[in-house]
Amino acid sequence: MEVLMNELSLEGQFSNLNEFLNSLKEMILVQKIMDNAQIKLLKHYNLMNEKVTESQTLHDVLTDNSVKTTNEIRRFKMYLKRLLSDPSFWHESQLHNNSDNYVCNYTNKTNDYSLAEACERDRKVLSFKNTMFLENTLEMKKNNTKIDLINFHNRYLLNEILFEEGKIDELDYCKFQFAESNLSFEKLEKDFSFNILTYEEKKMFISTFKMISEMSWDDILSHDGLDYKPYDPPRNSWFLNTPYAEKKIFKFRTSQKCRCFGYRENGIFYVLRFERDHKISDNG
Repeated sequence: MEVLMNELSLEGQFSNLNEFLNSLKEMILVQKIMDNAQIKLLKHYNLMNEKVTESQTLHDVLTDNSVKTTNEIRRFKMYLKRLLSDPSFWHESQLHNNSDNYVCNYTNKTNDYSLAEACERDRKVLSFKNTMFLENTLEMKKNNTKIDLINFHNRYLLNEILFEEGKIDELDYCKFQFAESNLSFEKLEKDFSFNILTYEEKKMFISTFKMISEMSWDDILSHDGLDYKPYDPPRNSWFLNTPYAEKKIFKFRTSQKCRCFGYRENGIFYVLRFERDHKISDNG
């Protein structure tokens, strides 16, 4: 899969560099997903000269030392440096013909821009945070023939498409989909993960995770269907002789039979194990 960076999504819309750099949090997650799925990102050769603020370009951001340096800011700048130094310019193998007219509502250009090139490739683009580019689909017209481009403006649509196409598995899907939510899958044990579930069970687990990620902890604790409660067996805990032996383990339902086990820390539920038949759950 090829995705083209939409340079039109940079038009000096950010009021200052800090605002722009903070907007890159989502872009970095998108890049991680793309790296994981081995997706090639192509860009316009003039991307580094596009405006971030009214007076500063992407190139200026990399060379500006006035912004207070923190670990997060360094991470953002490293992302930009990689984005700008990667030599993957679509012009090196341009597919759209300059004699054709590629028309849209975002520019007066009719060729030589990434949305036009995307029409002749996989029809997928990546946009910076911009109120003009918040739709999942961007309409183009090539010589009056309509073409729809898929617009990745956050991680969610990209993650869903890759999952549907089988390019990422359930664990990677959950890690990216629920990043910075009240769920973490970084500690899910391999022998008790999605690989033990049937297709229907996987769907039920993911559906439950989506629901939980949109709920407050007060709502989770009082939800009858989830039945969120401590796992407290009288003896022979399932987590004995594991790194989590001293943790307070909780469990919740994903179906009548299936259970999810983990622990809560600083408002985040760390998923540890799945169970298919609630036999362990029945004993604690």
